[in-house]
Amino acid sequence: RTPHAFWTLSPSTDRVLVAWAGGPRARALPQREEELVARTLDVLVDAAGVRRDALEASLSAVFWHDWLRDPWARGAYAYVAVGGDTAPESLAQPVQSTLFLAGEATSAESMGTVEGAPASGFRAAAAVRDALGRAGGS
Repeated sequence: RTPHAFWTLSPSTDRVLVAWAGGPRARALPQREEELVARTLDVLVDAAGVRRDALEASLSAVFWHDWLRDPWARGAYAYVAVGGDTAPESLAQPVQSTLFLAGEATSAESMGTVEGAPASGFRAAAAVRDALGRAGGS
């Protein structure tokens, strides 16, 4: 099996391409990076009609993460259920000014997205910094 969805950072001009597979396709992905990259390039060659050697020459780095086998994610990502429009804001609220939550599920602007995770981490880190400043009297 191979990834079946691709997206770029458009409109950004950064040369990044994300490949994604979910469900049964994710379970069937090769576990060796070399085989995964080769199969992904095969899909791109077929879909985009580009030459394999040109595609390989433009490849400068590969990063992959097996979310299915990640013990913290376990293959899941966040989504908003019907009636859950305010869930991200609720999840992002600190608990007694001692527990600060982050993750794409707490990102109101980018829920369920890769960019929502680090953005929420920066938000939570700023909240921790502010709470520590208040606790220290400064």
